[in-house]
Parts: sequence; structure tokens; C-alpha cells
Amino acid sequence: MITLKFREKEIIRLLLSQKCISGITLATDLNVSTRTIRNDVAKINSLLTQYNITINSCKSGYSLSYDNESKSFLISKLEEINSNDFACEIISSLVDP
Repeated sequence: MITLKFREKEIIRLLLSQKCISGITLATDLNVSTRTIRNDVAKINSLLTQYNITINSCKSGYSLSYDNESKSFLISKLEEINSNDFACEIISSLVDP
């Protein structure tokens, strides 16, 4: 079973909404460092490569690569976000600034 953290799901959601997004934009939107974004992207890729989903580098940042079947899987994973994910993420950001 694949478990994505709230922030990892947000990275994927942002990449689904745009063709290419810079690491700086992702970091700013998620209030983390670009190093954290790189680490998250590496983790996402290690988890989702088996489903033919990858985050690739593009000229100005990152882009998401997937086929139609993989997109359905991805959307279902994103829908798993619930209030517990959100509450845990808020608590975590307050405890570990």
C-alpha cells in the first residue's frame, strides 16, 4: 500500500494543475525549503514509479509524467486526503518549524 504525506499529495496536486512548476514556487507554496521539495520529489518517485508515474525535471522546474490509467490511480490517492492528514500536517509544522 502506498502512503503519501499531505505535503507529497499537495506537490502532486500542484503538478497536475500546471505543466511545469519551479522548485522555488513549490517550496514557497508549501512553506518549505527547496531541499525539502527535492527530497519529497525523490520519495514520490520511488513510491510511484511502479505505477508509471514520475516527476521529471523540465526547463523551469518539475513536471508530472503519467498515462491515463496511472492518472486514475493518482486521483484516487489524492482523494484520500482527509481532515486527519490536514490536522497532522498543521501540528507537525507547528512543532517542527
